[in-house]
Amino acid sequence: MKIVSYVIAKIRLVLAGHRVNVARGRMNSVLNSSRAAEDEIDRSYENFIRKAKEREKAAVNFKRIKNESFSKPLLKLDLGVEHYIVQPALANRITRLEAELAFTRHRYGDWGECGTAVWRENNRVARGNKGTLRSRYPLVGNDFFIVETDKRRRITVMYPEGEPA
Repeated sequence: MKIVSYVIAKIRLVLAGHRVNVARGRMNSVLNSSRAAEDEIDRSYENFIRKAKEREKAAVNFKRIKNESFSKPLLKLDLGVEHYIVQPALANRITRLEAELAFTRHRYGDWGECGTAVWRENNRVARGNKGTLRSRYPLVGNDFFIVETDKRRRITVMYPEGEPA
């Protein structure tokens, strides 16, 4: 059973990756066209972002099926949060694409590069209706940023590690 799930997840990931590459190609051709209207450029970029988020969701699902780490199990979940806030201290350090991909990973239960204790606590909180979930993702260099969701208030905030939310 697990091998079938693995193969299906792998196929979905490969197809999602192909769709991202096609969307990236379309976006680049629109950007390179001197006649492209601003609306067309915006639509092309939004399509690329959407496809990249779909690929990230497929990657989390594939990682969940492939996951052999008992210390950091990936739960099958969707937090259901739709929006996030990027704090000003982080806003000029990450791109919208990086924020969207981190948010997608966080939303589907991949807590990034946090420790085992935080991972387990997140899995416990994710099953309930209240508490705070914290994911940790790398920035350029040796820095990290945090994605934090208050489950009760359904608010997600991104900020640099070591700074208050």
